[in-house]
Amino acid sequence: MENYLLGAGIPCTAMSSDQNDDRLPTEGFRDEDLDSDDPGAQYDPAWGVEERGVCGGDWDAAFVIYRTKDMKAFQEQYRDEIRQREKEKHRGDSTSLKTGTFLVGENFVVDPNGSMAKSGPLNTKLQVLNCDPDLQVPSGYKKQDALADGCVLTNYVGG
Repeated sequence: MENYLLGAGIPCTAMSSDQNDDRLPTEGFRDEDLDSDDPGAQYDPAWGVEERGVCGGDWDAAFVIYRTKDMKAFQEQYRDEIRQREKEKHRGDSTSLKTGTFLVGENFVVDPNGSMAKSGPLNTKLQVLNCDPDLQVPSGYKKQDALADGCVLTNYVGG
């Protein structure tokens, strides 16, 4: 996986799947019905996440990788959550809807922890999952339908 991500333009070094790695977020796709701080606690099945890993430097420069068993479920859950946040203006921030949050591969998702450019071309072979209904992808950029209705995969980072 590390070599694939490096080849795709993600600076992924020092990869680890150790769930106690301090570069991994403590939250993220966990089943909220489980009362556990155990890093091995089950993931919420609605997201389709099987396991996660991390690569890169410290927390600010790390990339979190989620392997999915159901990419469509992941994309639909993301779409529903990001649109709900936008509706509620969760955290007073609406940039995730405009830019997208995750880079998508065939059966994995990369969370670049905000290191994507604010706007313009994406410098990786992976594509951004964007569910902004008002997204206008300029000519010259890639754009294809995602598995979730109303979402696209693109190499354009909106903003």
